Amino acid sequence: MGIETQVITAALDEVVKVCEAITPLVDSSQSYEPDPGSMQRSSNTYWKPIEQNARVVDGTDLTGVDPDGMLELSISGDVGDYSNIWRTIDSKQMRDERTLRRSMAAGARALIEDMERKGLQKAATHGAFCTAFSGAPGPGVTQTKVWTALAESEARMFDAQMATSSGTSSFLNAQTWTGGGEFLTNSSANFANSIPDEAYRQGEIQRQIAGIGQVNRHNKLINIEAAAGSCTVTSNLSFRPLATEPAPNGSELSVDHRFATIPVSDTTDVKVGDKFTFPGVKALNMGNDKQVLDYDQTFTVAQVKDGTNLVISPKPIWVDDPNLVGVEKAYANIASEVTSGTALNFLNTNTTRSNVIMANDALVLASQPITVGNDIFQGLDAEPFEAGPIRGMLGFESNLVTGFTGRYRMAIWYDWEVEKPEAIGTILFNQ
Repeated sequence: MGIETQVITAALDEVVKVCEAITPLVDSSQSYEPDPGSMQRSSNTYWKPIEQNARVVDGTDLTGVDPDGMLELSISGDVGDYSNIWRTIDSKQMRDERTLRRSMAAGARALIEDMERKGLQKAATHGAFCTAFSGAPGPGVTQTKVWTALAESEARMFDAQMATSSGTSSFLNAQTWTGGGEFLTNSSANFANSIPDEAYRQGEIQRQIAGIGQVNRHNKLINIEAAAGSCTVTSNLSFRPLATEPAPNGSELSVDHRFATIPVSDTTDVKVGDKFTFPGVKALNMGNDKQVLDYDQTFTVAQVKDGTNLVISPKPIWVDDPNLVGVEKAYANIASEVTSGTALNFLNTNTTRSNVIMANDALVLASQPITVGNDIFQGLDAEPFEAGPIRGMLGFESNLVTGFTGRYRMAIWYDWEVEKPEAIGTILFNQ
């Protein structure tokens, strides 16, 4: 075994240990390994099928009733650039192996913290679920109790019959924690100190609070800037759940089910992550009965396409749209049509730090192994590693020509995607 390989083997356990220890968001999300063969031929783009819906048909004799077809919708993602730690260590700085271990542990922490930050950012900007409260978080008369905000948010998920069998999680920022943490940790669920000290160190506040399975605090939550745009829809909206669409070559191409492009009067100052409703357009539950709920469906701006078109999520599907056929009605999420002239009512009226709430299968971490033969590791003695769903590579080389130095590169390869935009999003205070 060469000296580089010995050093890698000695330091690899430090990397894996760090990656497995500080990943509260990763632990609360679903993981997915895309098919490497399909990615090889699609510029690292992958397609993931999502949970199917079904329509219940009553009756003993179904003669004359057309059976529903299969409708397998999907989402797309792209495992793009690597995230890297790339360092040179001079022999004068490294007296023994422990220096390299500490360096690699620090690099692993930086990679994982950056990954958690990117995941929470994607959740806050591309998650469409949103509850907004006028008060600051706290127990005062003019404030909003954090327990109440969590309870109302969870109740909306419950009433909407979102698939939360995988569990629910929330991530609170420091201000929200300060305003409500004392009550949350001193609740009846924690009178016996049921949450161990290491859980608090990893950010866990409490379990089973206001129906939320796991409540955490996190220091990587982003600011949601105040909405500055103003626009109206310029045509009636009609969308269907589509699995594929015709391609120019005559074949069928997959469609990302999450998004819809809507024409608007003006996109000036509208930005990705703005949360909005169509006033009076109520949400529907996701069950077969399509019960009308007592709040407007919430959406997020996923892309500002040009001066008069926005890409929004989720796709607004009107339950009584005459274009819907069979099982397509099972995907309806709004109770009335969005008509031309309807204004977008933005919910993020003031800049504030986000709090993320989610069903645990609403956010996906897609990660791929980095092959040893990859060009980025040319000349390096490299070893792959796995830490739960995180796949990476660690390589080291020594240089005796320009000095007694060593270099190492640590890389992970992944993509965060919001699979269910209606089941993940933000709790906003001070709105």
